[in-house]
Amino acid sequence: MKKTHATVNISGQSMEDILLALDQVHAKVTGGYLCGSDRNESGSYLFEIYEDDLLV
Repeated sequence: MKKTHATVNISGQSMEDILLALDQVHAKVTGGYLCGSDRNESGSYLFEIYEDDLLV
């Protein structure tokens, strides 16, 4: 059996920046991306989706 993990790192100058970055990460993951990053003058995000095998 596999377990899926997500690592997300977001920074911004305001809560609005954080929420915008969360929306962007959601759109990328929904679109099938397994990793990505972006930044501008007010914030940045980095994410990774990965799976590992569970030993049962």
